Amino acid sequence: MIIEGEWRETSLAFIDFIKINYNEDPYDYLKCMGYEIPYINNLKCGILYDYFKSYIELFRFLADIIISIDDIADIKSDINCLVFAPNINSNEMKKKFIAIVMSDINLSKSIILVNQEQYSYIFDVYFPDYKLVTVSYNSKLDIASFMCLDDYLHSLKSKNRIFLNKCLKHFNDFGDVSFGKLDIKNEKSTMIDLYIETCDRHKDFRECDDFFLNLDETQKVEWYGIFKESELIMFSGYWKNSNSVVFGMFGKNYKYEKLIRKSYAYFVMNINMIQQAINDNYKIIYSSYGEKNIKKQMGYMIENYACVMPKN
Repeated sequence: MIIEGEWRETSLAFIDFIKINYNEDPYDYLKCMGYEIPYINNLKCGILYDYFKSYIELFRFLADIIISIDDIADIKSDINCLVFAPNINSNEMKKKFIAIVMSDINLSKSIILVNQEQYSYIFDVYFPDYKLVTVSYNSKLDIASFMCLDDYLHSLKSKNRIFLNKCLKHFNDFGDVSFGKLDIKNEKSTMIDLYIETCDRHKDFRECDDFFLNLDETQKVEWYGIFKESELIMFSGYWKNSNSVVFGMFGKNYKYEKLIRKSYAYFVMNINMIQQAINDNYKIIYSSYGEKNIKKQMGYMIENYACVMPKN
């Protein structure tokens, strides 16, 4: 039995993409109390390593930390294992899981990611020599009970519902902007440019260009965006899992930042993608880090990621 911890889906969506499209299974499975916990070990060169390396850069960017700082000079030779702790209800089972992980892997060469709220008590009480360092967060929107967009809007606080309805009306009245599904064959070059511009502007890590160069309409991802007349000015990926969808890999043309802001285009793109997810009968939407306050305004719950680190 494999535990598919809820929050791990955002983290692993792009790695699953590698698994599907490059015929590599990056996972090993750690047996724990009858469960199998997916983790990544013994990294290979090529696109899988490139993606994993980007994870390390993300942690550096977000928290200015790296596991066992004193020992690490070369990411490739030192970090070789990535473990995603599952969501488990029982504290006793969490304790056993962490104990097994600690005994089976070399922490100084590994990253263990946990849901901070779920695991903070376990480390405070049972593993006092270790600490949890927040490195990122996950945004989660439960849409299982929604049959239509109105159901979603009515689930929000009144002021937020009024604001989002205002965004939709204002966008529709704006005139020369529209929302739509991307034809990746025609838009791929623009998507790459906007994605790189966005990552570079925020000094953020980015996926290797092969992610885009190898995308086509057969993948488990769709792309939606905002157009100014026929020009793509903003987009996001729509990554499809079994019961959930992930909104991730965002790009924007900053030449049109003022237009995007005045037309409420970011809100409208997300509202329309939420509607698409409801129509597709997904139960949960995950959205990667960034724009935390906007996501709270749109009803997302925020779950913090943390790395396990030894106390020095």
